[in-house]
Amino acid sequence: MLSKALVLLSVFSAAFAATINTPMGITACQPILISWTDTANAGPYYVAVIPGGQPSGVPLHQFPATTQSQITWTVDIPAGTSISLSLTDATGAVAYSDQVTIGQGVGTCDAGAAEAAAATTTAAARATGAARAAAASSAADEADENVAELSVVPKQHDV
Repeated sequence: MLSKALVLLSVFSAAFAATINTPMGITACQPILISWTDTANAGPYYVAVIPGGQPSGVPLHQFPATTQSQITWTVDIPAGTSISLSLTDATGAVAYSDQVTIGQGVGTCDAGAAEAAAATTTAAARATGAARAAAASSAADEADENVAELSVVPKQHDV
């Protein structure tokens, strides 16, 4: 009797489990359809790209919450990166795809270039800001020195 109850519980649990499909042929800078099934329809759903095979890894990409059962993603992670997909439903249940490696795209696409450009721009802005601050500080010091020199000049009187 207990084994029948466990079998029924197992079947019942499986009926309400969400699964996320493992996309094949993921290519850098190309759109890919990510889809899932959830017989319990427990949306909204939260999808994330995580380091391959690392369920507790820091997400490499997160998508906005959706009530749909699929999303299209233009792959913005460099070729050669191993990823998995995670799907979390409104109940907190999590499903993972298998691990897959992103393939090299054709053409001049450079996945990750936007992040690199943003980092470079931020660093350049910081350097420019620091240079401006240094120049302003130098100009202020020079102005102070000029004022100091003026105050040292003795006043002359006509006799």
